[in-house]
Amino acid sequence: MPKDANIELRALVGSLPASLHSADGERALPQVAIVDTPSGHRLKVRAYPTESWAMRQEQILRRISGKVKTPELLGRFDRFLVFDHLEVQEVSGDRALEFYDSIGRTLSDLASFRYPATEAEQLDIEVATWLKDLRQAGFVSAWGEESLWLEYRRLRPERPRVSLGYWDAMPHNFGQVGDEFVLLDEKHLQPSFEGVGLIKPSLLLRPESFARVLAGYRRKRSSDFIDEHRRFLKLYYLLGALHYYLMRMRDGAKGIPGNARLRSYRWQAFRLSTRGLRPCFLESARFTLKFPLHSLRFVVLKLVHPMTWRKLLGLESLERYPWTDSAT
Repeated sequence: MPKDANIELRALVGSLPASLHSADGERALPQVAIVDTPSGHRLKVRAYPTESWAMRQEQILRRISGKVKTPELLGRFDRFLVFDHLEVQEVSGDRALEFYDSIGRTLSDLASFRYPATEAEQLDIEVATWLKDLRQAGFVSAWGEESLWLEYRRLRPERPRVSLGYWDAMPHNFGQVGDEFVLLDEKHLQPSFEGVGLIKPSLLLRPESFARVLAGYRRKRSSDFIDEHRRFLKLYYLLGALHYYLMRMRDGAKGIPGNARLRSYRWQAFRLSTRGLRPCFLESARFTLKFPLHSLRFVVLKLVHPMTWRKLLGLESLERYPWTDSAT
C-alpha cells in the first residue's frame, strides 16, 4: 500500500455513502463503493451485512493470497473490507480465448483449497435452510421443498468433496491487469461442493467459450468428480441461485419474482427433482398465483420482446454444450 494511501480506515468508513451505513444485520447482500482519497488514491470498499461475514471473507482472501490474484486487501474495519482499486484492461480477439481458459484455471486453483469432510454436513444444513426460506417466501410450495430436498439427498455423493468455490464465474467478475489475470469480485467466494463454479458458465456462456473454461480447468485439475456428479452440482447451484434472488428481494430489489432467469432456474430445479412435467406446471401455477402482477409482467415481456427475453435468459446457449473430453 503506497504511503500516500496509508489512511485511517475509520475515517474512510466515515466518508462512505450513507447507503453503505444502513446495514442493521438484516440487509441481505454486500454493497460496494469506489472511494477517492484526498491523496488521489482510489480504493474499493465492500460493506458486508455483518462483521463475522467480513471476517470470513478476509480469512478466505488471506488464505488464497499468492495462488489466486485478487485486488490487494488493504485492511478490514468492522464489517468493511478495503481494497486497492484496479483499472481493468479490455480483452478482445484472440486474447478472449485465453481469458476464458484463465477462468477455468482460476477455478481449478480455488478447488485446491480443500475443507474437511465435516464441512459437507454444514453445507447440507445450509441447503435445508435455503429451502425453508424459499418455502416461507412462496418461491416453492411445501411439496416442492420436500421434493427438492429428497432429490438433493438422493443425488448427493456419499463422500462429497468440499473446496473453495466461486459461484459467479462469469467474465465480468475477472479482469486483465497488466500481465496478471485477476479475480475481481470476492463476495462470491465460499466453501462449496467442488465444481459448483463451473455450473453457471455451462448454462450461460456460449458453447465455445465454456469449452475453453472447462479445458482450462482440466489443464490443472481432473474433472472426474464433477463429470460424475454434474446433476447434483447443477441442483446445488440452482438452489443457491434461487436463494440469492430471494436475498436480493429481501434487500429491496424490485421485480424479482418476475425475473426471467429466476423462473428458468425454478423450472430447471423441478425438472431435476420430478419425473414428469405435471408437477413442474403445478409449481409454476402456484408461483403465478403467489405473485400475479410479476407473472403478468413476465408474460408480457415474453410476448412483446421475445428476443430480448431469450437473450436475458440465455436460452441460446442453455444446456447446449456437452461436457465431454472430445468437445474440448
